[in-house]
Amino acid sequence: MENEPEIQKVRSEELGLLLVDDIQVLGEKDDMIQEKFFNLFNSFFGRKTQIVLSGNSEPDQLKNVQSRLIVRFKWGMTACLSSLEDEQKGH
Repeated sequence: MENEPEIQKVRSEELGLLLVDDIQVLGEKDDMIQEKFFNLFNSFFGRKTQIVLSGNSEPDQLKNVQSRLIVRFKWGMTACLSSLEDEQKGH
């Protein structure tokens, strides 16, 4: 299974930031992967480590992501960002 993504164990207590882009992809993963992410998230949150997640939708709109993860994603600040139009950009 050379094309399968490899899950690497990381000593999360050595890291000072959890930064995840495209969090919506988690909905394409099986329960085992979501369970591992749940535990990782809890580990970082419990140590009051900064967690930054980005995706293409708000937490409530993520498809096939376990509800207990959705609840945790909403514990912090949620912001919707979009590109500026040319007339909105400072010149």
